[in-house]
Amino acid sequence: MCFSSKVDHTFEVKGVGSVVSGTAVAGSIAVGQRLLLGPNSDGHFTSVLITGIQRSQVLAACCYLGLSVVKRRLSNLAAWPYDAG
Repeated sequence: MCFSSKVDHTFEVKGVGSVVSGTAVAGSIAVGQRLLLGPNSDGHFTSVLITGIQRSQVLAACCYLGLSVVKRRLSNLAAWPYDAG
């Protein structure tokens, strides 16, 4: 199943880069995967690399349906797989 997410916020963090937060609505993702983000204003999608995932301020290796997703640098990696479906 393809990953799909509702994006709530996007912002930049100095020393980290672009941050996208939202809620997964289908599928799953993992650190190191590429996703297509969009569509943008001209209808195109941008390829992005998942460099970090965070759930409730705890770093995770993966994200499943219903979890919050935030891009961050990885340190003290912990993963709690969770399926809201």
